Amino acid sequence: MMTLVSKIALVVAVAGVATAVSTADSLARGKKAAAPAPAACSPWTYKVAACTGNACSMQRCGLSGTWQPSIAWCWKPWCPA
Repeated sequence: MMTLVSKIALVVAVAGVATAVSTADSLARGKKAAAPAPAACSPWTYKVAACTGNACSMQRCGLSGTWQPSIAWCWKPWCPA
């Protein structure tokens, strides 16, 4: 009796592992197909947002690759391009 129960448990365990591997494979393939869009900028770079006279406010590129407002500012002749 114990041998029969252990054989059934082994078959159930192998089937469960096979199902998990097959599901993980299909999910991984689905994620590879839906790759994220490239970032609009490289993180931690700065650019001029707006100038008032010779003082310019700036924006920085965040870790997500999007431009965000910054508290940094520059004087017009020395602003980054």
